[in-house]
Amino acid sequence: MNQLVTIESADRRFGWFMSAPTLALLLAVILFPVFWALFTSVHDYTLIAPDFDTFTGLQNYFSALRNSEFRHSLGLTAFFVFVVVLIEFVIGFGVALMLNSVNRFKPIYYGILLCPLLMNPVIVGLIWRMFLHPSLGIVNYLLSVVSIEPVNWLGSTNVAIWTIVMVDIWHQVSFMIVLLLAGLSALPKEPYEAARVDGASTFKAFRHITLPLMWPVIIVTLLIRLIFAGRPGDLDRPCQLFHLSEGVRQPSCR
Repeated sequence: MNQLVTIESADRRFGWFMSAPTLALLLAVILFPVFWALFTSVHDYTLIAPDFDTFTGLQNYFSALRNSEFRHSLGLTAFFVFVVVLIEFVIGFGVALMLNSVNRFKPIYYGILLCPLLMNPVIVGLIWRMFLHPSLGIVNYLLSVVSIEPVNWLGSTNVAIWTIVMVDIWHQVSFMIVLLLAGLSALPKEPYEAARVDGASTFKAFRHITLPLMWPVIIVTLLIRLIFAGRPGDLDRPCQLFHLSEGVRQPSCR
């Protein structure tokens, strides 16, 4: 018994020893930027005067919170993340449930779903900027065919945020579908067979079997999507929004 415990301890120490270089590198990559950002934020540090002579404490944070533009941007970002994740989850879960019941041509459906997700965000921004052009875009042309006035999708303060939400949903909803569909495909079949024998309806099987079993997958999927939707560090996201926002400079539709 003691020999088995000794072997297990040796294996554990060997595992930590082999993992130590990778863990040290991860800690350095993660902790150093965080420490640098926090250290810089409590000093009067600018690109013009890159020094740490003046300690400001929390003054930079208070100044940001007092800035109306910062508060507006923060609220707009929170609204964007909430709406995008909610709509993508509803659409993604519905499509995943439908595809889970399909047996034929699944690889084709997967390929179609992954096409938008594989596109670079900058390319997506450029494509939709052309589609939504107030004068030359195909979207306004299709609206004119059915006698609807053209819309300045990216130049109107009331419409622009919803336009960006729509573009993000088109681009990222496939991610939600794929993750939820993978979770549905991994569910055991026995509970559904027992429910069918007991005469349970489709809705009851969904409520009492699918949802409880899918909760871990749903939570992980929502957390991942929340992080991706709200993170400011994605280098492609500002470029995508920049190319979309170029439409604001276009003349207003009348």
